[in-house]
Amino acid sequence: MIFEVPLTEGNFGKSGRNNHVYIDTFVHALPKDIVGGSSRAFPAPRKITLEYDGYYCETDIPTDRRTGKPRPFFRARGFIGRFFDHVGARPGDVVVFELVSPYRLRMSLK
Repeated sequence: MIFEVPLTEGNFGKSGRNNHVYIDTFVHALPKDIVGGSSRAFPAPRKITLEYDGYYCETDIPTDRRTGKPRPFFRARGFIGRFFDHVGARPGDVVVFELVSPYRLRMSLK
């Protein structure tokens, strides 16, 4: 399965520290056991691997501390920031996620 997500200014933030891609349009296609707690101290039972150009990261999806609902992005924002830098991502670009197995997503820029 292929999922495409357009990037906005909000994905980068004014200080460049947001470093996330909204996954709410395809989170339903991901395993439910990759959702963890609101902080790194409460990780998910399983992780999903994100990859691009030979770089890999295991991550999960955090939950909102107040509502307990899954947040619409992956916890590994530093990895996403490095991906943005590596591919030269800018607002208006589209990130492509390819689900290569239930617990592995390949990322690229369209």
